[in-house]
Amino acid sequence: MITHPPYSPDLAPNDYHLFTKLKENLAGMRFSNDDEVKDEVLRYLNDMAASWYDMGIQKLLQRLQKCIDRNGDYVEK
Repeated sequence: MITHPPYSPDLAPNDYHLFTKLKENLAGMRFSNDDEVKDEVLRYLNDMAASWYDMGIQKLLQRLQKCIDRNGDYVEK
């Protein structure tokens, strides 16, 4: 088990893989209500290939190894 700070954005797959692409997809769009936003997000997530999600998980392994190699100091200084 490794310890790391409570918020490690580079170790959270949603922060560096999923949300970045989702924000790019939503950029410039306007929605009339919350349901339209939810529908667009669900459409986007359902359209992504399983390999895209797998790639994000595989990157996590490399990032965790980097954290281990640096004794928990995962940020390059």
